[in-house]
Amino acid sequence: MIINLNPQLQHGDAALSVWKVGDMLIVDGVSLDFSQLPEGGTLPFGSVQSKWVTGDVSRVNGHVEITLILPHGDNASESRRFPKPIVMNNDGSVELPQ
Repeated sequence: MIINLNPQLQHGDAALSVWKVGDMLIVDGVSLDFSQLPEGGTLPFGSVQSKWVTGDVSRVNGHVEITLILPHGDNASESRRFPKPIVMNNDGSVELPQ
């Protein structure tokens, strides 16, 4: 799975918890299952019901590719404001930049 991050300034408590389980992401306790997305398929922006998903979700070369909003505060680190894509082959907690 390839998780792209779209950093956005948000005030207040805007923590994000993400877990990967197979072709499913659990984002703040909500399961997003992409196991039925075929190779070369795309779910257009807005079809995935999550405030954290921004953009299309697609499967390319066997990998689900998704873009999530990455909230940050005024004093966020450079790695949080300019994150690199996260490539996850194993299941578990997604380590977001601090």
